Amino acid sequence: TGMDDWEYLGKFKTNGDGKVFVPVNKGVGEYLIRMVVTGDLTLADGYVSVVDNNREAVLFDIDGTLTLNDFEAVGDYLGTDVASAHYYAQQTVNKYKELGYQIIYLTGRPYWVGKDTREWLDYMGLPNGHLHTNPYGDGPIPPDTQSYKIQYLNKLIQDNGMDIVRSYGNASTDIAAYEAVAIDKLQTYIIGENAGDNHTQAIYDDYSLHFSEVVLNTQPANCH
Repeated sequence: TGMDDWEYLGKFKTNGDGKVFVPVNKGVGEYLIRMVVTGDLTLADGYVSVVDNNREAVLFDIDGTLTLNDFEAVGDYLGTDVASAHYYAQQTVNKYKELGYQIIYLTGRPYWVGKDTREWLDYMGLPNGHLHTNPYGDGPIPPDTQSYKIQYLNKLIQDNGMDIVRSYGNASTDIAAYEAVAIDKLQTYIIGENAGDNHTQAIYDDYSLHFSEVVLNTQPANCH
């Protein structure tokens, strides 16, 4: 945002898990961070969203929520298949982007498939948005996804001042996590076998009817 060239941030060293923490001080907007390994010049890209307080956002889980089911992620991980998206999922997410909402993808996928996840979003024509993967790195299925999501949502809401006005999920852990951070049940939409559970709003089969009845009637961000 507002930049036409790279800005050097400094030289940093990863920790024993290969993670690096870099202070970034920029104005409100979206930024691409590129890390270059000194030795062989290989690259790793990251993304930073800087938001105003009370920035309105729409939250999405990915596996089983945007993809057809949780198990399709395995093909993505192994590079043997590309997960299919629910019908009208693309139109749903892109409409919120068009309306000015911050798009947040909060997934239980481990961080080491973050690059593959962004490639899937791009392949499906979904906006990049703010993607957060599970920092757990010891296996393909991170433990206690619910607690991880609650912790990160509290950070977004309490520390970063995000106003999550609508949320989407498919699992019981999504329902519990969204409830724990007080996201309105009337604005919590669940697709799949848990649709409508615990007073959430049900999406059946795909997003086509939801898109026409709910998304198209949504006011632009900050116009409520």
